[in-house]
Amino acid sequence: MEHLSCGRRAVALAKAVAASPGDIQNINITRNGIGTTHHEAGTLWMGAAGQSVTDSFGKFHNVANAYVAGPALFPVIGSANPSLTATTLARRTTDAIVTSRTLPASPAFKPLFTGSRRSWQMAGQGDFLTLFGSILEARPNGLGLLWYTREVFRNFVLKLDWLSFNPTTNVPGGRADNSGVLIRSPALNASDPANDWKPASDKGYEIQIDDMGFNADTGQNFSPLHQTGAVYALAPSSSIASKPAGQWNTFEIEATGTTIKVTLNSQLVTSYPIPANTSRSRAGHIGLQCHTGNVQFRNVMIRSLPD
Repeated sequence: MEHLSCGRRAVALAKAVAASPGDIQNINITRNGIGTTHHEAGTLWMGAAGQSVTDSFGKFHNVANAYVAGPALFPVIGSANPSLTATTLARRTTDAIVTSRTLPASPAFKPLFTGSRRSWQMAGQGDFLTLFGSILEARPNGLGLLWYTREVFRNFVLKLDWLSFNPTTNVPGGRADNSGVLIRSPALNASDPANDWKPASDKGYEIQIDDMGFNADTGQNFSPLHQTGAVYALAPSSSIASKPAGQWNTFEIEATGTTIKVTLNSQLVTSYPIPANTSRSRAGHIGLQCHTGNVQFRNVMIRSLPD
């Protein structure tokens, strides 16, 4: 009915703009019925291994991390609104990827970020972007800190994943990705972007993310006190155990009354004995640093330890 109505309006419009009826040509249009025709789509059809190219979610068989998102999953596709089918398939594949990369909730660990920043606040410059409801990506514009406001932690094990796209650089004077995880930070203000983040570094502890080990005081790279896994400027990391660019790394940070231990990808890289007379906080907030590069974080979880 809608097609007929559109056709009548088209004829009325042609009559209105034509100089004379003889200027109007009536071209017969053949409309195929729904389900009688199809589009050729692709050769990456879904199905069981050995009988198809991809599984039911578009993942290539025998390939760890490659997916197809779109109509190529069907050899043919209906002629009616094929774009809707393609979009639906792409969304379904995206949901499957996110689900496969999201760790199940642990009864021992409490998640601090579950897709909402309601319990997080930005101090300093820059910001974080939420991706896929599970990833926080740094968007630097100076130095800043996204900190968890709801709770103060004393003794704990903090686990999180992080990813760097540019962990190293060969450009003279260039800066690679630089970020960090702040623990035992005091509550921070949001009124002076150039300085609001500083109490976290002065009173808390930063677990560094910087495979180049850049020392801001000397302007030189490859400082163990400033490289990935170090307790920034306080305890060097024994090695850089980071994975290559674009791969997820896992920090496990254990903080007690006497020691801060940093494990990176199952390798203990730093053990810092806290001085008895330290002026730094014994308890505080958790924060994610925004400094240089679009470093990403996910699966931020914590487990409290006895005092």
